[in-house]
Amino acid sequence: MWRNNGPNPALAAQRGTPIARLPALAGAAVCVGCTQSGIVGFLFLLPFGVMAFWYNKDTAWFCGLLAALGYAALSLGISLVSGQGRRFALLNVCYFTLIAAGFLWIMAPPSRGGRLLRVPAVYRIVLASAAGAVALIPLLGDIYPPMRSQAEFFASLYTAASEADAVQRSLAERYITPEAILETARFLALRGGAVAAYMILFGFTRQFAAVLALLFRRGRAGTSITCFQAPTSIIWALSCSLLGIVFGRITRLAPLEIPAWNVLVICGILYLVQGWGILAYFLGRLRPLGRLLLNLFMVFLIMSPGINAVFLGALIFLGIAENWAPFRRPKHNGPSSSTPGA
Repeated sequence: MWRNNGPNPALAAQRGTPIARLPALAGAAVCVGCTQSGIVGFLFLLPFGVMAFWYNKDTAWFCGLLAALGYAALSLGISLVSGQGRRFALLNVCYFTLIAAGFLWIMAPPSRGGRLLRVPAVYRIVLASAAGAVALIPLLGDIYPPMRSQAEFFASLYTAASEADAVQRSLAERYITPEAILETARFLALRGGAVAAYMILFGFTRQFAAVLALLFRRGRAGTSITCFQAPTSIIWALSCSLLGIVFGRITRLAPLEIPAWNVLVICGILYLVQGWGILAYFLGRLRPLGRLLLNLFMVFLIMSPGINAVFLGALIFLGIAENWAPFRRPKHNGPSSSTPGA
């Protein structure tokens, strides 16, 4: 899924390639258009991934620059026409620029800038996701009214669905309230929900761009998920986060508990991807019919409420277990050769 050993070799081979200005302009227009669409809004980062895989790093960053300028002009124009405050427009532009720069850093890390900018991809996606979650904090006061209206809508739907049962309706009116929904959303977002959302967004967009590159450019973009392996030091971060959560709950220290929850969620997602890579590795060794049946069975497990949580938890434990049992180590049937190059 993401390489751990630095930039993508396919992108490194594209150094010196001129910037594709027209595709970059088209990608920036698609990006800004997606931000104004509720249906495909979550794909607004996809043009950057396409530029990185199909062309080169410089084209991807040039597309990001054009998209940031276009989004800034559009946001400021909307704020002037609708009478919204310029503060929210400026914060929104800064937030968009940060998310776009974070994804571009994941996809096409600069060739210059020292080791800090060229850290392994698994760390880039974690740091970019954490930065996106922190960037949401200044916007919370401005997005609270629309969030409350959505919470009121969901509370009314649940109450209407329980009209037939008087007891269930009474419980819904007492506990399923807009305030309770917002408090639950805030509780989950602070304890890893926001970071997890950005990791899923970045990972899904990256994989989608890789699939498009594989289908339409006749090349292999990056590596398969079967090659993903979380850093071995993650197991210590996972252990410390569990201790931090327990100690934070006992002492009721939110400044200790909240970061511990975020670290736990990050480690859980990394081990989930690693477990999925192990499973995909063994599925790839099966015959096509067996692989198809097992894939359909996996889809059924994921779509089944309750069962999917058990299935995903099993994948996390499978990823953790590879720290002690190398499941994907190739087997050698014959004697090992004494020749170093063999």
